Amino acid sequence: MLPLLTLLQLLDIWTTHKCLSRSNTVESNPILAKLFGKIGVLPALILMKGSYIALLWWAEKYVPVELLYAIAAFYVWVVWNNLRVLSR
Repeated sequence: MLPLLTLLQLLDIWTTHKCLSRSNTVESNPILAKLFGKIGVLPALILMKGSYIALLWWAEKYVPVELLYAIAAFYVWVVWNNLRVLSR
């Protein structure tokens, strides 16, 4: 499960960066949007998603597998939505 979650985070970084490279898209997460303004889009994405990946790998033994599936499903939707935005 963790390799899949890691892949989804990497895909989220890539698709979010591609989306935000367009002038007509904005980040919907207010925390990330604020961090983008402070340190830049790609550094903020790598910092936040890298930290999240590390936390997931560390906490795997404490997190119910059902929650990991729910997280994976959510990020499948996030990546799908980013790809949908890119296809417009």
